[in-house]
Amino acid sequence: MKKFIFKTLLFVATLVLLDRCFILFREAEHNIFADIAIQKMKKVSSKLRAKGGDDILFVGSSHGQFAISPQIVSDSLHKSSFNLAYGGGSNMGLQMTLLKKLVTETSYKPKTIVFAIDVFTLNATPFFDDPVQNVFFQNGDDILKKGRRYLYSCFKLYGKNLPEYISGAVKGNFKLPYFKKSFYDLSMFDKYEKYEISEDGWVKGFGILNKKYLRYADMTFNPDPKSALLLNEYVQLCRDNGIELFFIQVPEHAVSLEFQKKYIDFGMWMKKLTQKSTTAFIDFDTEQKFPVNNDSLFFDSDHLNKTGAEKFSKLLAADLKKIVK
Repeated sequence: MKKFIFKTLLFVATLVLLDRCFILFREAEHNIFADIAIQKMKKVSSKLRAKGGDDILFVGSSHGQFAISPQIVSDSLHKSSFNLAYGGGSNMGLQMTLLKKLVTETSYKPKTIVFAIDVFTLNATPFFDDPVQNVFFQNGDDILKKGRRYLYSCFKLYGKNLPEYISGAVKGNFKLPYFKKSFYDLSMFDKYEKYEISEDGWVKGFGILNKKYLRYADMTFNPDPKSALLLNEYVQLCRDNGIELFFIQVPEHAVSLEFQKKYIDFGMWMKKLTQKSTTAFIDFDTEQKFPVNNDSLFFDSDHLNKTGAEKFSKLLAADLKKIVK
């Protein structure tokens, strides 16, 4: 038994060593939106958690993170507001976790939540934990979480890269992996400049889109049953805590809207939900509320840049003024 345990530990140690060596010599692509989200949470977390609450809290994915200026909304409505939308935050499970923790584990409780929801929020199977929220709530990862993430990264790494190296070796084209360096795929931008994170959570993007780069063209709207159920629970949790709730669809560029069936299906689904739950859904994608053909307003095909966000925030504030109590 001791020999077995020793050999198992030796095997695991060897595997880890080999893995570290392999990663050391491979080129690593980082997700720019995930990295921005981490930076944003590090900047705003302590300030937000120390507050007693805001009149309006904006939540959702990177679409909302780039698109909404709380300052513009606050100035228009004379109400305090904060942008807690973040890259990767479109998953319904993550939004439920965020809301539950805000109302049970912190002193921060908003009066109104504006949820920047989209097709991806409901299409994806829910999961309830991510590094971004761990930063916000200052939760350390336990050993099991770290182990799971490590095994997943191994699986993803080897599954993606080893077949390519083996195929190259068989053909006589084998090359050693690159020395590790971090880089972003910036092909989505025709022009890219460094973003800026404001004190109230707005990420100001300074890029201009590349219209040839298009994400999610073939996607259809196919809501996951668990996500749909969670959304109903989210509505009820807001109601139970006296939080006014509204949903919005942030505008995307016309090149994305050419594949419009998913947006139409999603909009119809959301309107049925809000009619039943007596909430409101404002669709800035398909109701011709925003100049989606104006290239200079977009960071990429589905994110607004600083100029676009300022324009959008004024339109959003005008609509919210009519419905927020």
